[in-house]
Amino acid sequence: MAQIIVRPLTYQQALSICADHPHAPAVPKSAKYYIAGYLGKRLCGLAIWGWGIDPRKTPQHLFNNHITGIANYLELCRFFVYDWCPKNTASAFLCATHRILKKYCPQLDYLYTYAAGFQGLIGTIYQASNYKYIGAVPCTNFVYIPSVGLLHPIALWHRYNTPNLSFMQTIYPDAVLWRGYNFRYIYFLCNSHRYAELMRNANFQIIKKYPTQNDIRIWTVDGRGNKKQVNIDFAKTVPVVSLKARGSGVNSSISISQIEGGGAMPTEPLQKLKAVKVG
Repeated sequence: MAQIIVRPLTYQQALSICADHPHAPAVPKSAKYYIAGYLGKRLCGLAIWGWGIDPRKTPQHLFNNHITGIANYLELCRFFVYDWCPKNTASAFLCATHRILKKYCPQLDYLYTYAAGFQGLIGTIYQASNYKYIGAVPCTNFVYIPSVGLLHPIALWHRYNTPNLSFMQTIYPDAVLWRGYNFRYIYFLCNSHRYAELMRNANFQIIKKYPTQNDIRIWTVDGRGNKKQVNIDFAKTVPVVSLKARGSGVNSSISISQIEGGGAMPTEPLQKLKAVKVG
């Protein structure tokens, strides 16, 4: 594989790239660092590091105390490489972002992410990038509308002030709950002493065996509690969609998009980075 060149981006540049990608058309509001990968002069992928919806809860949930906080970790908010890229481009690009973050953000202890098992994914790229697997968590509150896609409960709350299925069925009678699991992964950037300190207080166990396709469980539940299994290949084709927020001066139409839009400008250390070649 050719050498990957990695460059930092501004928010506007990252937004422009996302707008052209069918599965990542928006930049999350929680984004902090935007990193592009190039093979030669051709853009091959984008990685956006930041946080999830409630970033302060993640370190408390993972380590169950206050020895690490929001300043000490990042989550992978958006990541993709294009279909034309050679095999292993994704893992090579992702690992390159690890090295950059470790060099320019020495306060970081770890990186956290998950694979959307409820959409048929097991995290193959994370496995190839030597992440540690720390178990699955249930994903139970998505609403599925066959003619539209998956609606996140946060999107429902922002639009209708409720994530309730019964309410959604008054608008879309065929709406059902969509359930499954997320597979959690963590990658440590800290030194061995700090790693030992964190693991003494960890609220999880590192699982040596990575999940496989056989570990995926996806099903729907209708208003009467009836369950129906979902085919994994089909699940991969169902988009996550967003709703227009209340008070935006628009109707309740649904648009295919990621849940959050907007974003902040990249901050301090990474702005000093111009370009890095990764063999």
